[in-house]
Amino acid sequence: MASNVFDEPFFSSATQFDSSTDYADAITCSAYKTAAQSIANATVSKILIDATSFDTDSIVDTTNSKIIPTKAGYYSVRSLCTIPSTNAMLMVAYIRKNGINVIEARNNSGRTGDSLSTSLGGIVEMNGSTDYLELYVWQDSGGAVDHDEQARRTFLEVTYIGPA
Repeated sequence: MASNVFDEPFFSSATQFDSSTDYADAITCSAYKTAAQSIANATVSKILIDATSFDTDSIVDTTNSKIIPTKAGYYSVRSLCTIPSTNAMLMVAYIRKNGINVIEARNNSGRTGDSLSTSLGGIVEMNGSTDYLELYVWQDSGGAVDHDEQARRTFLEVTYIGPA
């Protein structure tokens, strides 16, 4: 009988972790906005991140709402952007590197009264000195809406994953 992958435990007694790796030196952060921010209709708006859930390497610039990694290499980047759905509408979220869209995701809503969330993520190469990341959103509800300022519903997270 063929083995089913779900019959096997994810970790077994043979699983070994590299004890020589210092995970305390990991570069990772999660940034968010602490208060509601008005997002104008049919206008690309920068999410003004001003707080962190964690920032292991001081790479979040809350003054300029940017993440500026200090080590060159590849970074896993992910974000969630949430706004109220006031009617049938489209929301587009963007992660920008140095002002240029590098990751984009769209979501449509046909209902009123719900929240509309767009999740996006990818891998981005950063130079470790001048490259920066920002979160932007666009919506077409017909009027301005406030993004959801809860850290779990609108955030930008970055984690170093290896050299370029």
